[in-house]
Amino acid sequence: MTTAVTRPAPTLSPLLGPGLLLAITIVALESVAMSTVAPEIARDLRGLSLYGWVSSAFMLACLTGAVLTGLVADRRGLAGSAGLALGLLGAGLMLVGFAPGMEVLIAGRVLEGLGVGGLNALPFAVIGRAYQGPAQARMLGAVAFAWMIPGLVGPWLAAQLAEVWTWRAVMWSLGALLAVAAPLCVLPLRSLPAGAGDRGGKRLLIYAVTLPVATGLLLEGLRRADLLSVPLVLLGVLGTAWAARPLFPPGILSLRPGLSAALGLRAAMAWAMMGTSPFLTLALQQLHGLNATQAGLILTVGGISWTLGANLQAWIERQYGEDTRRSRVAWAAVVLSGGVLLTLGGLTGPLPLWTVFAGWFIAGVGMGVGYNSNSLYAMSTAPQGQGGALSGQLANVEVLAVAAAAGLGGALIAQVQPTEQALTLILLLNLGVSLVPWLAVRRLR
Repeated sequence: MTTAVTRPAPTLSPLLGPGLLLAITIVALESVAMSTVAPEIARDLRGLSLYGWVSSAFMLACLTGAVLTGLVADRRGLAGSAGLALGLLGAGLMLVGFAPGMEVLIAGRVLEGLGVGGLNALPFAVIGRAYQGPAQARMLGAVAFAWMIPGLVGPWLAAQLAEVWTWRAVMWSLGALLAVAAPLCVLPLRSLPAGAGDRGGKRLLIYAVTLPVATGLLLEGLRRADLLSVPLVLLGVLGTAWAARPLFPPGILSLRPGLSAALGLRAAMAWAMMGTSPFLTLALQQLHGLNATQAGLILTVGGISWTLGANLQAWIERQYGEDTRRSRVAWAAVVLSGGVLLTLGGLTGPLPLWTVFAGWFIAGVGMGVGYNSNSLYAMSTAPQGQGGALSGQLANVEVLAVAAAAGLGGALIAQVQPTEQALTLILLLNLGVSLVPWLAVRRLR
């Protein structure tokens, strides 16, 4: 008779939870802060034609960062992975903070994205290995809270720093916070064992590097108006098609019934909501003369309403069960499109300015309900033992959609004059994308 040997749980430092939550808070603050001050950065560095790259470079690098730090975690443990991610984020913040021009700033955004890509997955890896039972639920709730608070106060704080001092102070402040959080997060993780490693990980990294690079070439080709534009677009299309095949199931673009339709729906919703956010603050300042503090309120409104929608979705799930997921997604898609339409009408149409904020609130509620309901549906379709792969697909398709939205929006700003007309076209494009879930929801089985 063989007796199973149970390895004792590692002794956890009391600093692990606070350090992890502080790191997450910094990541969330960086996201809303950059969206708030990006218009001022573009004006200060005279780089409006590269505005889309501020978001695209970051999002595309996130994809590579998630895979890279995952490989490090398997071989060197979570402490090594977290240290690498935090170091990349810190280097990126400093490079952005001292950037003399938009090109250097975009390079800093790439470093930030590599770091954030790894940090986004860190909470779930830590909670899965270091916590058990009810402690896991408590930590997941704390993680959600750490994401929510920066969305409420981050835009105001970033705008105040930028207006009173300089937008660079926002980056320097986040870098200082990161210097405090890094030891609290990394040192306690040394007690956790490394993973077993994945022999296919290096091959996956090749695809995870090729995909954002190829997508970047495609977006840059669309942004340019010279002889390089055509070859860049062709290389980008071919590279993206080659690298995406092993990372995603076939049929996403055609909305093949089942999981592919769910992933396509997620991409469209991410494009419509998250891909619009970077241009809202710019449009409010360019078209309506709002300052950074006033324009940043739109991000707070979206964060609040998304949270409300997510909680509403959870309540409906508890009350009426999983059979209502498809209908929830369908109604949420209509609400999201209606909110985007109302926002567009307030920004560029005959509606009063307050309808911009009302519309974005409505869009956020639709996003919170539909996004989470669709995620639950997608997870229910995953074969046994493949939940991890599905989580990566859900994250990656979102990253690519938001990066594409930012890149195409940036291309319109670079190619179309005046800027007001370009912003109108961006919002119309994103409104059109918000209609895709209306079709995709019919393909959910």
